[in-house]
Amino acid sequence: MLQAVKAKNAPKSGAYGREASCFCLIPLEYADVVAAAVLWQQLMATPQRIFASRQHFFTGRQAPSYTIMNNVRSYRMKPVRFSTFVLLAVSLLVAGGCALLPVTQRTGLVTLNGQPLTLLGCPVHVGEAAPPFKAVANNMTVYHFKPGHGKVWILSSVPSLDTPVCSLETHHFNQVASTLGKNVGIITISMDLPFAQKRWCGAKGVKHIMTLSDYRFHAFAKAYGVLIKQNGLLARQVVVVGKTGKISYVQLVANIGHQPDYAPVLAAARQAAAAKP
Repeated sequence: MLQAVKAKNAPKSGAYGREASCFCLIPLEYADVVAAAVLWQQLMATPQRIFASRQHFFTGRQAPSYTIMNNVRSYRMKPVRFSTFVLLAVSLLVAGGCALLPVTQRTGLVTLNGQPLTLLGCPVHVGEAAPPFKAVANNMTVYHFKPGHGKVWILSSVPSLDTPVCSLETHHFNQVASTLGKNVGIITISMDLPFAQKRWCGAKGVKHIMTLSDYRFHAFAKAYGVLIKQNGLLARQVVVVGKTGKISYVQLVANIGHQPDYAPVLAAARQAAAAKP
């Protein structure tokens, strides 16, 4: 949960009868830029806490500083000039992407037991840069996915490893992983707790792929548009990311109860691995 905390030196009112404050954001990495953008969206409902009075913009008097805190990092906010503030606002609009817009909802694409489902988040498309994200590994550490750097990735999202279809799919990718070469990595992502994923991998002998849990951040679910509104799980989707970090293939499985079509996924991965960066 993000929170803005006003410093003790903050004045109670400005020259125009409103609370005078001014701040800037200093994000340290892309994932936190999005988090900062979400905070921006929340604070837009109370502009008197965002826009400093003219007294502080043009007289240069001291304005209060703020601290943004979340479960990852802390940021210190300092007074800035009006032009800098505008530049930061535009930067957040660009970097935040879908975070500053109403949550994208898609219907009519997937079903479960014959019932239509609604997907939340930004859909991904071939040719676009694959969004980075963070998720929790089996050992409870935070894993940061950063596409590109000359490696090909297969990202397979499933509802739960403890269901028959998801188990079969993940076991299949584990079997074919060794045939794709060391330059192709496979990640299976679900909302299962890391403990459950670790237990499942041990029971099934899965050692050639990585399993990640999106239960904590929901970063992958929203960045790749596969968060199911009705139950909070991930839709079944396979994405192939090329060496340069661009998406080369996307398959959203229409019936979540079915396995994906593996042939085009593996063909796309091999083609991407053979391509020159």
